[in-house]
Amino acid sequence: MVGYLDAALARLNQSRMRQIRLATLSDQGPTRQRNEDACYPVSGTQSPLLENQALLIVCDGIGGHQGGDVASHLAIATLEQHVKSLQIDQLDSTTLSVELEKAVCAANDQISQRNDSEHRFDRQRMGTTVVMALARRHELYITHVGDSRAYWMTRWGCHQITLDDDVASREVRLGYSFHRQALHQPSSGSLVQALGMGASTLLYPSVQRFIPDDDCVLLLCSDGLSDNDRVEEHWESKILPLLDGTIDLATVAQQLVDIGNQQNGYDNVTVGLIHYQVKTTEPIPVLTDLPQIDLPATRLTAPVASLSDEEKQTELIAPSSADPITAPPSLPTTQLSAPPSTKARFMPFLIGIGLLCGVGGLLVALLPTLQPDPTTVRPDLTPTPSPTNVSPSENLTDSLDTTEPLALQVGNFVQLSQSAPPDNAAPILVSRPPQQAPSPAPTAQAPPSPAETPPVQTVGLIPIGTVLEVLEKRSLTQQESWVNLRVCSTPTGDSPEAVSPSPSPPLLSPSAGAAVTAPPISPSPVLPSPVPLVQAGKMGWIQEAKLLNQVTPTTALTLEQQQVCSNQSP
Repeated sequence: MVGYLDAALARLNQSRMRQIRLATLSDQGPTRQRNEDACYPVSGTQSPLLENQALLIVCDGIGGHQGGDVASHLAIATLEQHVKSLQIDQLDSTTLSVELEKAVCAANDQISQRNDSEHRFDRQRMGTTVVMALARRHELYITHVGDSRAYWMTRWGCHQITLDDDVASREVRLGYSFHRQALHQPSSGSLVQALGMGASTLLYPSVQRFIPDDDCVLLLCSDGLSDNDRVEEHWESKILPLLDGTIDLATVAQQLVDIGNQQNGYDNVTVGLIHYQVKTTEPIPVLTDLPQIDLPATRLTAPVASLSDEEKQTELIAPSSADPITAPPSLPTTQLSAPPSTKARFMPFLIGIGLLCGVGGLLVALLPTLQPDPTTVRPDLTPTPSPTNVSPSENLTDSLDTTEPLALQVGNFVQLSQSAPPDNAAPILVSRPPQQAPSPAPTAQAPPSPAETPPVQTVGLIPIGTVLEVLEKRSLTQQESWVNLRVCSTPTGDSPEAVSPSPSPPLLSPSAGAAVTAPPISPSPVLPSPVPLVQAGKMGWIQEAKLLNQVTPTTALTLEQQQVCSNQSP
């Protein structure tokens, strides 16, 4: 199939005439003592029109005074000799790609043998990068090792067609980092492979094939020019005029070398240019007269289970012979028959899977109805002067309620923003929390004597709008926490009026503003005496769970509220 497509490409490109010009230029730069770069043809070459073949090589030596220039020239000589020895016109694309890889490996072996004969090891070894372009008729082959680059430029854009063999590119290729991030890593520009560094079995040159079908310019250059994105920055102003015919190759090469010396300036600069001019000389031919490709037709057959004596076959065959590319029907066919049907053997297994899926779906649908509802409303009791008056059922239900909208933290300021629900008692501050959990006996026990623990005193009822400061938080059990609060301000001022005890605080009628008493809840006990409203500056304790649903955090304190909370000592 690949050979057939190559033949089709060659036939299509017979209607196009290609003219190729190339130029090379190399310079040691303003800061280097010697030029370790090398190119083929030699620097300063500007070739006339070429039609069939062109070879362009750029090498960048590694090793400094240790022999980078020697490695570059040795690689150029070996590559030139190997490529010119090939019968390029008689090789197919796959074979030619393999031969170009062998040429690079031969150059690597020559440099490695030179290093070994001179007893060079590790960083003392000389080496070089290489980027090579071979133009053959309508094809262009790019061979690459190292960080020297090849750019393909048309009227519509500039494309880097080689990938640097350095640490940054390897990190990006393996998916470890983005390119911009990898460039800032230590040793991001260090090479991972180059010619002369090791055996050819560890070298992986890349070979790509392109089909230039329009006017374009191919640029090969060393990193003295490509660093800092100088090519992407100047290609429109320096190279694009070459496609319009307003400038010649030698001038463009000199301008690119000047850019590398002036805007980079720390390395040798070498450029090689190939200018493609493609013209259509005759109408593009159709492919009807191409020889038919000999592809075997494949027939897939499957037995029909309902027939026992004679099996009918379902066939998938190639299209009709009217298509010039398809094979004639007389070609031998390869028949692939499916094995005997195993549907009956797997039927019980499929039925079992279906039953399991049905039972699982039914359990998922019924699971919410089988679980107890954790949001069941339970009655709550108002704190009394004695901790033994709290019923065991209240303590049990409070311990089961673990869904709290927020947690009160020491130092927070909160405001009572809504009244207690009808099934909860009004929030009342007491002098201290209970010392231990209530007894599980069904009847209330007598309160402890004053000698053992001080009695629980009622500080006052908290009206809506009261601003409170959290002074202390104490956990009696894992499910029960009490908080010590200080009253910063009340909505009624410093002279609160006593109110009659009731299971819930008085509600204000939205129409007349009169106090309307909520209906009593039977589980809440009646307090023995009226409960006064709390006063500013007072402190008291309350169970945290009874206050969470009625308060909201606040930070906008008035000056008076700040003075009350800051001047009062706990």
